[in-house]
Amino acid sequence: MATDCQQHTDNLPDTLQPVPVEGDKARRNERGEVLAAIADSVARQQREIELQQNLVALVLQSCPRSGGLSALAANCPLRSREKRLREAIQEAIEVLESTRRSFKSKQLEMLRKNLTAVLIETD
Repeated sequence: MATDCQQHTDNLPDTLQPVPVEGDKARRNERGEVLAAIADSVARQQREIELQQNLVALVLQSCPRSGGLSALAANCPLRSREKRLREAIQEAIEVLESTRRSFKSKQLEMLRKNLTAVLIETD
């Protein structure tokens, strides 16, 4: 980089030659410190990613002994939420089915049929 600067300044008359400034050295030091801090941060993040990879690998290796990946997926929070929603829909269908003789409503019948169709589609 110094050679690039020197190439451009070699053709200047002596009166226009750049004068070294004390602040330049300080800026280079600050820049070096910032670059070093960034390098340290990246290295830390890489170590943390490797740790996470090792933890996931460890969990996956132990899954076959405890029911495999399907057991791990079954305990996933999204799966349990999905299961609760499915149960709630099934309960609503059962209530609509048991009360359909008491309440002769086309809207309730359509609701029951739509909920049943949703459960069938997701299975």
